[in-house]
Amino acid sequence: MSVSRPAAVIILAAGAGTRMGSDLPKVLHTICGRSMLDHVVGAARELDPAELIVVVGHGRDQVISHLAERAPDVRTVVQHRQGGTGHAVRIVLEEVDLGHGTVVVTYGDAPVLRGRTLAAQHRRPTPPPSSGPSRRSTRASTRSRRACSPTR
Repeated sequence: MSVSRPAAVIILAAGAGTRMGSDLPKVLHTICGRSMLDHVVGAARELDPAELIVVVGHGRDQVISHLAERAPDVRTVVQHRQGGTGHAVRIVLEEVDLGHGTVVVTYGDAPVLRGRTLAAQHRRPTPPPSSGPSRRSTRASTRSRRACSPTR
């Protein structure tokens, strides 16, 4: 596997989306003719990951059915108890043998996310562990947020 191809892209789509005020899972709401999840899966595909995984939870039957129709090659992992982002990633790592390589994690409710944004994050070198946030990591996270802005 080349450096430019991640071992996996994990899309987090297990949340209830209670603020949406709808029985439809949040990631299945339509924006510009496609579900939020379809937009994110499309962006993730641009990285050509070895594995494309969607973590499902709330409304999982609807989300799994949607994926079976629109993206049958996507692997789903069920998060039975919504315990947050770290919990969802841990469930995937315990359930799926990803081998070696980079794992990119993103959210299923980010329809403005672009493949080139994910690719830029994937190419960015991983900083060494530190005892706390540094000025450099703060600047990097600010750049990441700006890159996801729909106005840029």
